[in-house]
Amino acid sequence: MGLLLQDVKKRISDVVEDKKEAVAVTTAIQEEIFLEMGIEPGFGIGCLGKLNSASENDKELMIGFYKFLASREEMACEEAELGPDGFEQKMRAQQLLLCCKNRKKIENWDCKAEVMSSNGGGDVYSSKSF
Repeated sequence: MGLLLQDVKKRISDVVEDKKEAVAVTTAIQEEIFLEMGIEPGFGIGCLGKLNSASENDKELMIGFYKFLASREEMACEEAELGPDGFEQKMRAQQLLLCCKNRKKIENWDCKAEVMSSNGGGDVYSSKSF
């Protein structure tokens, strides 16, 4: 039937709780996905690795690729650390801050006040946490 998102989240959560690196788990998950696709895992992982060597002269592509991978792994670990509710709250705050920053450019809006008021006076995330 394939990997279920909840199973993947649970595996990553367990690793984060044990204060271990998520890389081994994410690699194992990638291998399982390749198996489900009918691709030998070593070959699939190797092809991902070849992306780097084949595109090493395309700096913009490689930066984008690694930023994408890093952001997805970081988000999975943050969700494991914060729990579903805390993670959802952080994502809402990030979205509001992004919208507010865009608005500020247009209207000189006070972003911190907007995030605080939308958060019900609760936790306010610093710009460093985004």
